Amino acid sequence: MDLYRYIYHLTSQIPPGRVSTYGTIAEALGDRRAARAVGEALSKNPDPPRIPCHRVVAHDGSLGGFTHPEGLKRKIELLRAEGVSVRDGRIVNFNSLLFSGFRTLHPLKHLRERQKAVCSKVSLKDDFSDGAVAGCDVSYAGNTAVGVVVIIDNGEIEVRHNVVETSFPYIPTYLSFREEKALAPLLKGLRHDMPLMVDGNGILHPYGCGIATYLGVKYGL
Repeated sequence: MDLYRYIYHLTSQIPPGRVSTYGTIAEALGDRRAARAVGEALSKNPDPPRIPCHRVVAHDGSLGGFTHPEGLKRKIELLRAEGVSVRDGRIVNFNSLLFSGFRTLHPLKHLRERQKAVCSKVSLKDDFSDGAVAGCDVSYAGNTAVGVVVIIDNGEIEVRHNVVETSFPYIPTYLSFREEKALAPLLKGLRHDMPLMVDGNGILHPYGCGIATYLGVKYGL
């Protein structure tokens, strides 16, 4: 899913004259640990007039960041134009202005349930064959993700790669959903008895479903 777009959708719901926080938007996504990802997404706001990231502040009412060329000065100007007072770098009457009434499907909660479902299908039996092995990883440059799979089979080396635009920020314990988009086309067609080495967690994941577990179960590897 495109979580960046969903973050912008939530931010656009904050009405003029009100503010919200990175953590409150993260809760609307379904997991407060996504607060840092909300900040990262808003720093890439593609349409500031329509997506009012100036209305998003820190949990204590301080202004937080703002990527406009004029920085916090511009953020204060925009807030004051909407009737929000700022004094000494903090929102005046912050608690009464805090908006949390988002209309949301809590997408991270659904992804967590998907992880739990995958975890229930994990097999720890070593039933792979000798002679072939594959490894995968993803590298990033800005909004671009490059997935790579290297296959070594009886001395022959095959390298596959896939370049995609990132649509899911890094959120602890949700790495599978960030990197699957880049890796999925490369994993299809791999021999199911071939061990796949993954640069990420497996059953040690807090919910038993790190990216290694997730890819292994979903793609039958």
